[in-house]
Formats: sequence, structure tokens, C-alpha cells
Amino acid sequence: MVNRRFLRFSLTAVTVSLLAFAYAGASVLADGSWEPVGPSGSDVWSLAPSPAYETDQTLFVGTFQGGILRSTNSGNSWHRINEEYGGSSFRTLAVSPDFEADKTVFAGGPDGVFRSTDGGDTWQMIVKGIDDPRIF
Repeated sequence: MVNRRFLRFSLTAVTVSLLAFAYAGASVLADGSWEPVGPSGSDVWSLAPSPAYETDQTLFVGTFQGGILRSTNSGNSWHRINEEYGGSSFRTLAVSPDFEADKTVFAGGPDGVFRSTDGGDTWQMIVKGIDDPRIF
């Protein structure tokens, strides 16, 4: 019998991966072919939309050794927003449910956990280095 927790985790991981690819990596053209539109140069490991995505069109992606990128136009263009940690990998992103008011974003990876309180313009390390891979 399949472990339900493992199955739920696997389905969630697949869904997030597909969303990351769809939102941050490619677009389907009218003829059914794919066209790259998102961040390039590193693998997208995580995707987090703003809770107010319908109005602010903000997306964040965490990458493998490429830092964090932000789009404020539904993924049509991307900008690296954490230059000081640009070579870091970010497997986990979380956007505050009250993002419109507090502009708080969290990012996690092997180098630590980071917080931004200005929509990703600046970042502070709040936990240094995490060696336990089960966290991510």
C-alpha cells in the first residue's frame, strides 16, 4: 500500500514543479509549441505568487545557485532581487498572507533563511546555514 503522506507530498511537488515551469519557464504558443519566457541560467526550484497576484501580478522564484528573481508583470520579465546572495540556492519561498500591507517574503536554502520586509528589495539572514536536508 502506498503511503498517503508520501503520495500527497509527491503530487504537491509535481504540481509546484509544473507551475514553476508554466509560470517561470515557458509559454504555450497558439500552435501548441513552447516558448521560453522566464528566468534563464539556472533551475527554478520554488515559485511563490503574491496573495494579491490578480492585482499586483507579482511572482517570486527561487533558483539553484541563481538567487531569487521577481516578476511584477505575470512572468513576462524577471529581475534578480538579492544580488548579495546571487550564487545561493533557494528551495523554499513563502509570501506573507498580508503581503500588500507588510511586503514580507521568506526564502530558505542550505545557506540559511532570509527575510525581506520590502517586497524583496533587501534581505536579512535570520538563520545562518541549515545542514538538515529534511527541512527543504
